[in-house]
Amino acid sequence: MTLKAQSALKKIILFIQLFSIIILIPLLVWLVNHPEKPEISITLAHVDRLNLTRPSTVDSSIHPTIRFYNPNYNTMYYEDIFVLASYNGQNISTEVQVPAFNQDYHEETNNTCAHLVGNQQIVGNESRIQSDLRAGKMELSFVISGKLRWGIIISKSRVHMFTVNCVAIMPFGSSYVNGPFNCSTTL
Repeated sequence: MTLKAQSALKKIILFIQLFSIIILIPLLVWLVNHPEKPEISITLAHVDRLNLTRPSTVDSSIHPTIRFYNPNYNTMYYEDIFVLASYNGQNISTEVQVPAFNQDYHEETNNTCAHLVGNQQIVGNESRIQSDLRAGKMELSFVISGKLRWGIIISKSRVHMFTVNCVAIMPFGSSYVNGPFNCSTTL
């Protein structure tokens, strides 16, 4: 092999090594810091007022306690968090914004409360309303949506949208409802 061929071969090998390092380092950082999905749920709902009246309207004043759990070793940043309550696919409260916050520690849990109010919110399906009135309770859905970013070393990940749907059976009137609430999170 000539001297020129040896020099070209060394350059190719050096290029392959540098290229491999440039690809492997970010991949290793991602694998080490790959975050798990956070656990977001409702643990308690204080019902001040929940009345289902005719003709097909709902009055409500509900204080759900929302639990945010960080299973990661990374900092998690929550932004633009909104909460609302719905019945039979119809919103029965106005959308309420929860203050932004971050979780710095592994297995850190933050609880926050929202005050959801709705007056004379129209809902449909008269037969379901009659059935719920006879039962003395109704199935409510709480929707929590927002933006989430993970801290990765000294930077932040891109914004991930999340939506949490929690379903609860709520009695009419005034009460405290402890979980378990059936919650599902999409990210």
